[in-house]
Amino acid sequence: MTEHMIRKHALECMNKAELEAVLNSLVLSEDERTVMKLIYLKRKPLGYIADIMGYSESGIKKIHCRVIKRLKNLR
Repeated sequence: MTEHMIRKHALECMNKAELEAVLNSLVLSEDERTVMKLIYLKRKPLGYIADIMGYSESGIKKIHCRVIKRLKNLR
């Protein structure tokens, strides 16, 4: 399992309070914070997020990956 997948899995296993604490510890743009909350707290699919935010699905994936990579710096 790649390091990216391990971090993603760790986020999926957190409860709401833990995830909120992690997201608050990162300096995120409003769009980045919204994407992460919709993915991990609301469990919305990427296509839905793209539609409501006015991005392409690949744009949402890029935002998601950018935030996941920042988690690496928290260690």
